[in-house]
Amino acid sequence: MNNSSQITTNPADKNQISSSTHPLSPKVIAKKTISITFGISLFVLTILAGVIGGSEGADLRFNPLTATIALIAIVAVGSYIYSRVWYKNFRFDFGIEKGEIFTKVIGQKTSYLYYDRIQNISVAQSIIGRFFSIYNIRIETAGEMSGAFLVLDGYDKESAESIKEFLMGKAKNYRSRL
Repeated sequence: MNNSSQITTNPADKNQISSSTHPLSPKVIAKKTISITFGISLFVLTILAGVIGGSEGADLRFNPLTATIALIAIVAVGSYIYSRVWYKNFRFDFGIEKGEIFTKVIGQKTSYLYYDRIQNISVAQSIIGRFFSIYNIRIETAGEMSGAFLVLDGYDKESAESIKEFLMGKAKNYRSRL
């Protein structure tokens, strides 16, 4: 196995924090599934309503209600599978020098967070997140792209605040060196 995709941490080290010390809440799977299903279904149903509404007097060979239920069921199953794979393959490690966030669904993606680039960190809940009592952490960074940010989604309040405080401390530490 490739060692570069393995993230190792020492939980006793106070200078780093990782997904093994602050795991995602399993509730994030349900939240992501509902969010994706709602978004895609709303988009497709809007298009479907326009097609059906624009075809006055046309002979529809399908029942719109059956098509809607089938569409939502297919999207929900696909969203659940996507969310489950994402949850299983998500991990992060905020070490001494920089942070690394690894995701993998179809392709793998590794994002690096340099502490000296952190501009703002906020902890918030989405509307759907409120039903599951889970929070996301939005990390805004300075860099090549204007408005660049990372979002860590699916933490209980204590973990989200702990990660935020850790990153704020790292950013402050780097600024004080300047």
